[in-house]
Amino acid sequence: MIKSVLRGECDTSIAVKENLQENLVEIIKELPVETLAEVIDFAELLREKKCREQNGQTQMSERVLGLHEGQGWINKTARRILLRR
Repeated sequence: MIKSVLRGECDTSIAVKENLQENLVEIIKELPVETLAEVIDFAELLREKKCREQNGQTQMSERVLGLHEGQGWINKTARRILLRR
């Protein structure tokens, strides 16, 4: 059932959501504490991702070439290695 919901082949009504939540609760009850912390971290990650998507934000901000040019410091050895390329 979960796979069919993920593929969009199943109704995502409130009843289905409640059923999925019940299944998740049953699984969580059997997990050790260490694993529960990982589950919580993952769930929070998914929630944040969903919020970003709903707000139209991309996962990563765009990088701007040369934004910090001249503002950083690099040691002489690393500079020589980079300039050889």
